[in-house]
Amino acid sequence: MLCITHWSAWCQGQIPGRVHIETERRPSFLLPYLKLSHSFDMALALGLSTAAHALDTAGQGVAQSILNTASSVTTIADGIRVNREAARRLAHRVDELVTVMAAEMQSRSLEDASEEWKDGVAVFIRSLDEAKDALLALSRRSHLAQLLHQKRDTEAIDRASENVQRAFDKLKIRAYLDIRARSAAVVQPLEQAKALRVLEAQAKELELLASESSRAAAGSASRLPNAPPLFFGRDEEIIAIVRAITSPTGGNVAILGGPGMGKTSTAVTVLHHPVVAARFPARRYFVACDAIDGESGLLAAICTAVGVPAKEHNAAGAALATALGSSRSLVALDNFETVWEASHLRTAAEDVLHLLSGIENLSLLITARGSERPQGVLWTKPALPPLGPLTTASAKQIFASIANVDDTDPHFLGLLDQLDNVPLAVTLLAHQAQFQPLDVLAARWNEVKTALLARTVGASCDRLSSLDVSIALSLESPRMKSAAHGTSILSLIAVLPLGAKRTDITLWTSRIQHSERALSTILQCALAYTTRDDRIAVLSPIREYMLAYHPPPEDAIRPLYAHYFNLVDFEDRSLHPSPDIVVALLPELDNWSMLYATPSGIAPSCLPPWKRLHG
Repeated sequence: MLCITHWSAWCQGQIPGRVHIETERRPSFLLPYLKLSHSFDMALALGLSTAAHALDTAGQGVAQSILNTASSVTTIADGIRVNREAARRLAHRVDELVTVMAAEMQSRSLEDASEEWKDGVAVFIRSLDEAKDALLALSRRSHLAQLLHQKRDTEAIDRASENVQRAFDKLKIRAYLDIRARSAAVVQPLEQAKALRVLEAQAKELELLASESSRAAAGSASRLPNAPPLFFGRDEEIIAIVRAITSPTGGNVAILGGPGMGKTSTAVTVLHHPVVAARFPARRYFVACDAIDGESGLLAAICTAVGVPAKEHNAAGAALATALGSSRSLVALDNFETVWEASHLRTAAEDVLHLLSGIENLSLLITARGSERPQGVLWTKPALPPLGPLTTASAKQIFASIANVDDTDPHFLGLLDQLDNVPLAVTLLAHQAQFQPLDVLAARWNEVKTALLARTVGASCDRLSSLDVSIALSLESPRMKSAAHGTSILSLIAVLPLGAKRTDITLWTSRIQHSERALSTILQCALAYTTRDDRIAVLSPIREYMLAYHPPPEDAIRPLYAHYFNLVDFEDRSLHPSPDIVVALLPELDNWSMLYATPSGIAPSCLPPWKRLHG
């Protein structure tokens, strides 16, 4: 059983991760009391045991009742599966706080507890009951319902945990008042009234500070984009980002990835994460870089978001440093590639990043298309890898939460396979499935491919409502435009479902100037990726888009066909191929099948007739 010295350590900020009134934010009037040790322990122990005695009902002490509630929370949390980690965090916090309280409430007794102290204990008990009820309601829902509402339930559990902590913090404030009251009564009885008035005024000051902080946090949150209503499959990334940016020294994280991978959704989810909101309650700033125009626009946009008056460059930088460095702050720059990718913008954009990364107390979060992090920042290690496709289980969660589908339907599984679990593609197709049967969608996919993946038609489409628009933005980016023949080489790789080894790509693009540079640019823009077996491949939606809108020119595809059909000729002449040859050629079977089935508009007309039979 823990003793009151554990409680004292908690109140003095010596147990990390559990104190909400942090040292640097505590009002100055509390600091002398936070330095107390033994006298505080004794007074608080008397206060706890007094509350237990005064609130004792029906033959069962309040201390035992609190312990029973905490035990119920632990038992229920242990049985939860989908939100297991969040439930265990809540149970762990309840166990720690309750053990400290109950240990002293059971060991001492006094009869003069203040009404305020009784009220504080009652509020704490009520917060425990609400936490238990929240877990109990979650445990009674079906597994599928828990899966569909996993994010919402996690937030509810975290809110319950914060409510328990806030109730505990209020008890600490009451403890400070009781300590001062008892000390004044013993040491200076004539000054007791004056001392209590001072403490009451100081308590009001503390409550006013908390109220102002809550209002400021609400104002900051109101300027953020709304949290995504559905968000699955990025738990590991969210945990890594939150851990990095909320570390004691702050952090700098770049969320990278190709078109449709959910970079913005991930960033916004992080901004609304309970841990991030608690760390930066009133100082979370979101800047949409794709709405910025001009070299000086980035710094001006950040100044506007933070509330710093627009000034010339040097003065604006100094004002930002002062405003953001005064307290812990978080700045998120969304779609950063739009102000950084072009060569004439790059230096200015990286100078702004360098300025921000040098501000004390500031954490930085950016999203950018591609797989390259900008210079000018010491990015937190280990660096976050570019976002890739979701797992099949997460893709199913997204689809099933939007449309009422049978997840065993072969059309459903086949469509997910065609989408390669790209988050935006899955989301857009799921919206189509709300009013069209899956077999109809499968037929339409075979007919129009990625054109199906849009919620609106025509000029109203944007990168979030049309996968084609999102892919086109990457293809038309300054980096891709600067790489001669980059689109042609990407279209050649898109012909091959399994991609190809880099050495093979070099062989059948040898006649294309600067092909190696173009291939590197394609990888930088995350339009292609490197597989585990060291092949360069293209995700299915991008493959289908390239074949539909940017088919490879005949003069470029001839060497590719010659390469693969020469391999077939070699194998035809080998009556008894060696095992090594068979192993080497097996990964190419799907590529051969695709080449044989390639439409005649893509297959080169110069091939011998027997090689064009399937074209």
